[in-house]
Amino acid sequence: MNILKKFDWYQWLRYRIWERHHVLKLRYIKPGWHDKDELIIHAMFECLCRFLEDEDPDEIVCWDADVYHAHAWEEMQILYKWWKKRQDRDDDNPIFAPGVEAPGFDNTLDKEWTDPKTGKKERLWKMNFKYSSPEAKKIWNQACDDCTKWEEKCNKEDEEMMDRLIKIRRYMWT
Repeated sequence: MNILKKFDWYQWLRYRIWERHHVLKLRYIKPGWHDKDELIIHAMFECLCRFLEDEDPDEIVCWDADVYHAHAWEEMQILYKWWKKRQDRDDDNPIFAPGVEAPGFDNTLDKEWTDPKTGKKERLWKMNFKYSSPEAKKIWNQACDDCTKWEEKCNKEDEEMMDRLIKIRRYMWT
């Protein structure tokens, strides 16, 4: 039998033009460059949000059929609420706390040399931070230290939640 006769052009067009279920639009990420680690978590939780918001799993699946389904449903609810709250997490970043003033900066030439292979002049610039006062410098440095700790805590929390989502992913179908 000829394979072209079996090919369904309507379905081919349908899933490429109107019903693009294979495309993930990340709704909770701001436009611009994002590293892959951030895209991964957004993609994972976008799938969870689409499942809960678009597929009506509470009406289709019997979540109290057994303890595994009940646990998966409870986890989905917890993870969904956490994800929605996570979108405001950057407000807690110590760098953005009231009273923290980011320093200005300027660049000065640190070294200049000629590359022996290419004969091209090379320059190494040094960034100099400019603080409004010694107290502002102290506050900024403390905020940077606190930010590092805050980011570590956030990364651990993200990884824990991604692990939890991975463990229940097989229940995300209707």
